[in-house]
Amino acid sequence: MGVQFCFLKDECPTWSECLEATTPSQEICDGKDNNCDGKVDEVDPLVGKECKPTTTTPCKTGTWKCINNTRSCVATQPQTEKCGNQQDDDCDGSVDEGCVATFSGTGKPGYKDGPATNSQFQDPGSLTIDQQGNLYVVSPKTHRIRKIDPSGTVITFAGDGTQGDKNGPALQAKFNDPYGLVFDSKGNLFVADRSNFRIRKIDPSGLVTTFAGDGTQGDKNGPALQAQFTSPTALAIDKQDNLYVADNTTLKIKKITSSGIVTTFAGSGSFGYKDGPASQAQFEQLSGLISDGKGNLYVADGTNQVIRKIDQAGNVITFAGNRIKGYKDGPALQAQFSEPHSLAFDNKGNLYVTDTSNFRIRKIDPAGNVTTLAGDGTQGFKNGLLLQTQFSVLYGIAYNGKDSLYLSDTTNYRIRKLTLP
Repeated sequence: MGVQFCFLKDECPTWSECLEATTPSQEICDGKDNNCDGKVDEVDPLVGKECKPTTTTPCKTGTWKCINNTRSCVATQPQTEKCGNQQDDDCDGSVDEGCVATFSGTGKPGYKDGPATNSQFQDPGSLTIDQQGNLYVVSPKTHRIRKIDPSGTVITFAGDGTQGDKNGPALQAKFNDPYGLVFDSKGNLFVADRSNFRIRKIDPSGLVTTFAGDGTQGDKNGPALQAQFTSPTALAIDKQDNLYVADNTTLKIKKITSSGIVTTFAGSGSFGYKDGPASQAQFEQLSGLISDGKGNLYVADGTNQVIRKIDQAGNVITFAGNRIKGYKDGPALQAQFSEPHSLAFDNKGNLYVTDTSNFRIRKIDPAGNVTTLAGDGTQGFKNGLLLQTQFSVLYGIAYNGKDSLYLSDTTNYRIRKLTLP
C-alpha cells in the first residue's frame, strides 16, 4: 500500500507516483497486514510460545495469544496432575506429585550397574538415603550394597559379591546376607550383616570394619566387639547416634551406644504380644525400626500386625493396628494391617508403612489416623496415580527429606519412586 496525489501539470490533472509504499515485514499481532499478503495478524512468531504472566496466577507460565489485534500473555490454567510427563500440570510447584514411577531397575532379576533404565537388581531390600540424596539398596542374595544417585544411575557401593566375612576397602569387602541399613550423623553407613551375626560399618572413605559382634551366633551384651547377635535385621539410629538393632531370633531390640556398648533396649526374649515396660515386652517379628528424632522408637511387629512404640521412659505401647490381619483404615488402634514391614517418617511427622501383604503403602498422620497412600490392593506392577498403582512385595522404604518416598519392590526387581501429593 502507498499514497498517490492528484495535481495539475500544464493545466492537466495528473497522478503522482505511488509514495510511501509499504515494505512487507514480519507479520505481528497489531491489526495490520504487515507482510502484504492480504491477511491480518495471521502469523505472529511469538503466538503459541511460552511467556510469563505479569499478573499473579497459580501457574507461573502462560502462552502468547493474539486477542483483539493485541499480543497478550494468557496464563496457563491449572489442570489435573498427569503422571509421567515431568510437567507441573496443576501449577503447584511440584512435578508428578501423587504418582508412582519406576526409579531404577528393568524389572528382570539380575546384577547390573549403570543407567536407571538398564540396571538390574536380584532382590532389592532395605533402603536408606545419605545427606546428598543418594539412595542405598541392600541385596542379601548378592551380598552387596548398591548406590543410586539422584539421576537413577546405579553403582556397586560395597561387597565383592562373594559370601564371606572380610573387612577392608568397600569393593573388596565380603558380607553374608546383609539386611538393614542406616546412616549416622557423621556419614558412616551401618549394615546388619545377618548371617555373619555382626554389625558392619562403612566410613565415608569407603573402609569396611566390624562395629559390633564377635561373629558367633548368640545373645550377649557388653563391649561391641565381644557382643553376640542371633539374626540382626532392621536398624535405626537416634539423634545421639545410638544404634538400635532388631535381633529377630531372640526377639529383642539391642542398643549400641556410639562408644560401643551393647545392651538390651526392649524385649523379654519370649515370643508373643505384650505391652508394658521394655524389659517385659514381647514381640513376634521385628520387621522394621525407626526413630522419630524425639527419643521414641517405632517397631513394625509384622506377624502381630501392629506398629509398636517405645517411648523415652522405656514403655512399649501399641501405636497402630488391632492385631487382626486385614485391611482397614481409620483410627490407629482400629486399623488393620497385613504383614507391616518397613517404616519411614517425613518431615511433617507422618509415618509411612510398607503393608506388604496388602500390597499398599499406609500413612499414619500425627493425629493417629491411618489412610491408604498408594496401591489398589492387587499384587502386580503398575505405575501411575497413587491409588491406581500396583506393587508385588514391598520391603524397604526411605524418605528423601523433600517430597518423595523410595520403595524397594522386591519381586518386581525395581526401585519405585512415590512423589507425595
